[in-house]
Amino acid sequence: MMNSGRIVAPMYPSRDVQDMENHRAVAAVAEFAENSLIIADNFGDYTEGRLPPLAANAECILGAVAKLWERYRHERPAGWDEARFMVECQQHMTPEQIEELCTRPALDATAFATALHHLTDKNLPRGRYLVAKDSLNAINPHAPASAVVKLPEALAALHEIQHVDPTEEIKDELAEMDVQQRKYATQAQEAQAIYDTAVDHGDVVEVERAHRHLIAARYEYLVSYAKRLHFLSSTEEDDEVVHFADRLQKLRDDAQDAVKAFRNDKEALKSAVQSDMRACSDARAQEAAKHQAAQAAFQRQKKELEGSLDDITKRKVQLVNELLQKATELRGVMEQQRALTQDVVEAVKAEAERVTAHEEFVNIGDQHLQRLRRCLEYCNGCEPVVREMEAYVKDMAEKLPTEDAEKALNAIIDHESDEFLKVYRAFVFACGELTVKKTHRLDTLERQARLAQHNRDSSMDSLDPNYKHYREELAEVLAQAQAVEGVINALHATQDAGEQVFESVEELVLNSREHTKKPFVHPLQEFGYESVAARTRFVNRSMKYVEGEEQEVFHKKARIAEAKALVEQEQEALERGVNAAAIAAPVTASQSAADGAGEVPAQIEP
Repeated sequence: MMNSGRIVAPMYPSRDVQDMENHRAVAAVAEFAENSLIIADNFGDYTEGRLPPLAANAECILGAVAKLWERYRHERPAGWDEARFMVECQQHMTPEQIEELCTRPALDATAFATALHHLTDKNLPRGRYLVAKDSLNAINPHAPASAVVKLPEALAALHEIQHVDPTEEIKDELAEMDVQQRKYATQAQEAQAIYDTAVDHGDVVEVERAHRHLIAARYEYLVSYAKRLHFLSSTEEDDEVVHFADRLQKLRDDAQDAVKAFRNDKEALKSAVQSDMRACSDARAQEAAKHQAAQAAFQRQKKELEGSLDDITKRKVQLVNELLQKATELRGVMEQQRALTQDVVEAVKAEAERVTAHEEFVNIGDQHLQRLRRCLEYCNGCEPVVREMEAYVKDMAEKLPTEDAEKALNAIIDHESDEFLKVYRAFVFACGELTVKKTHRLDTLERQARLAQHNRDSSMDSLDPNYKHYREELAEVLAQAQAVEGVINALHATQDAGEQVFESVEELVLNSREHTKKPFVHPLQEFGYESVAARTRFVNRSMKYVEGEEQEVFHKKARIAEAKALVEQEQEALERGVNAAAIAAPVTASQSAADGAGEVPAQIEP
């Protein structure tokens, strides 16, 4: 029965026989005591006939008491059972836990260590691998009940991951994004074809529309590459997708946590068993001390009772000689004798029951210590397994293909960075080319606006009837210039968005270039050189038109100035003529009056 880990309750097969023996012993003492009392009661009537038997009765009582000391046993349960024993000894492990540990199958540490040693070989044949993996299942009955990760699976996964290709795993992670990338690449190619067709046809509006569509397609293509780079550089906390490196880390953590949980469980179990053994030993020592003290006390009580009973019997003999005078005293002594015999019976019963209880305690304690030793042996047997598993996990953790995965990831990031720069360069050149065209268009419209404004001002000064036409032309040119400025601002915003996308992965791109030792030229810087050259050609080409416009404006201003000068001269001549006429009129009138006065006396004289 001890194989199950349960404590066997005490058995009393001779209980009925011992009860009869106890009854006989107690009855004998009571009978002699009662007989003594009856004799004392009838002393007056039976003085002569009963005194000799009464004197001889003393030795019989002493012999009966001696047999009572020797034969009386408490052959029945005295109150000790497993539950009380476990509480009294302050045991932490429950009987169910002990039974479960004792019924577990034996753990072959050597076979388990051999299986772990075989799994450290990366080139282990498939058949031997399956056998070794199946051997790891022997640890399952001994695994902690609260374990989240299954220990055999975590240990076998460290071997299985050796056969996984990191490059293929990372490419599989990018498989879903490859579909979107091919889609955006196709859109960019289609937009480029539409733009090339529009350029061949020469329709300015269609070219501009196709150019905007091309910029949008290249921007989406650029963003798709940036997302791939973000995905490759993201961690498990940044993204819900678990990368291959995260899988390696999880395998390592799962194996280490599972072994640590197994070791902690066995250490806690061993500590509990050792603590219970110490508590059980302490309780047994205390019980032994109590038992010895009780035995010593009982021996003292026995000695006192025997001495008292011996004195009583001696006193009884003495009283037999004095019965004639002390009949009343004899009756009292007999009553004391009966009371003492009853005390003796009670003391014997109590001591016998206590001895039985002590024996039950010792018996249960022996069984409990035996099963605790079995539990301790089990814990000690698990320690080699723990050491082998820890060594295995440490060895396999060092063999994880972390460097291969890192190299594969760096190679893919380098490839993706190169493709990203190509797409970003095409995006920058597409936006830049349209921006340059719109800038040239804005310069042309500004020149047209200056010429239209000059024509409007000239017609207003010269009262040209085409003044209204020049004003409408100026308003139309300014509206076109404003629309072109809006397009340029939109292109600048698109370029800023693309630059933000580049900045989000700039560190990855620069690290990749440094890693591959490839020179890095920013597409904006590269396009800047070409745009400056194109701008210089445009300025040189347009200067001829600007000089012609300035010459024409200068001639118009000169003709207007000449016309104004002629008008001013004519006005001055007219004013001089009017002034001269006004001055000449009074002089003529006075001269005519003087001539009239001289002629009158001449006419009187005759």
